[in-house]
Amino acid sequence: MHILLSRRRSHASPEIPPTRMVDFLLTVGKLKTEKRTGWVNNKIPLAESIADHQYRMAIMGYFIRSPTRDPAVTATVALVHDIAEAIVGDITPPESSGVSVADKHRLEDQAMKTICGQLIGKNGENDIYSDMDQLYSQYNQQTSEEGKFCKQLDKLEMLIQAFEYETQHPEKDLSGFYKSADKGIHDPYLKQIQKEVLIRREVLKGKGLS
Repeated sequence: MHILLSRRRSHASPEIPPTRMVDFLLTVGKLKTEKRTGWVNNKIPLAESIADHQYRMAIMGYFIRSPTRDPAVTATVALVHDIAEAIVGDITPPESSGVSVADKHRLEDQAMKTICGQLIGKNGENDIYSDMDQLYSQYNQQTSEEGKFCKQLDKLEMLIQAFEYETQHPEKDLSGFYKSADKGIHDPYLKQIQKEVLIRREVLKGKGLS
C-alpha cells in the first residue's frame, strides 16, 4: 500500500520558502472559483467549483472504508486528483471540448510540474514534490487501490451532484451524467449507493416505485 508520508519524513519535511508556498496556495486557491465545465455547459445556476467536487470526494474517500485501502491516502488522492485544473481548467471530453485525450493529459502533466515545482524546499529538497507527484499518479495512472477507488468516487460524486441539481432545478434532465457515472462505478458498496440515488431520482421524477 502506498503511504502519503512516512513518520520519519513527516518529522523532517523540507522547509519550503514562503514565497513558493504562497505561490502554491494562490494557485490551488483558483480551484475554489473555477467552475466544473459540465454543469456550466448545462446552464446550472451557481454551478459547483472544482474544489467543491474534490471536497466531497475526499469526505467519501475517508469515510467509505475497506481493509485494502488507507482512508487518509484515499482522501488525499481525492484532494489532489484535479489539482492541475487550477491551471488548465476543467477540460471536458473531446466531443464537447475539442481537446483530445492525449492533449488533455499533456496539458495536465505540464500543469502538475509547475504546481509541484512550487513545493521544492529551499535547499532543493523534493520530498513533498515527490509525494504530490505520487498521489497524482496513483489516480491518473491507477497505480494503487486508493487511486482506483478514487476514480470511481469521481463518478459517484458527479452522480450525486446531478441528483442535487435536478432536485433544485426540476426542469433539468441530467440523464447524461447518470449514464456516464454508471460506466465507471464497479465497487459493490458504491453500486449500492448509486442504486439508492437512482431510487430517489425515480421518486423525484414522479415515476414512483413498482
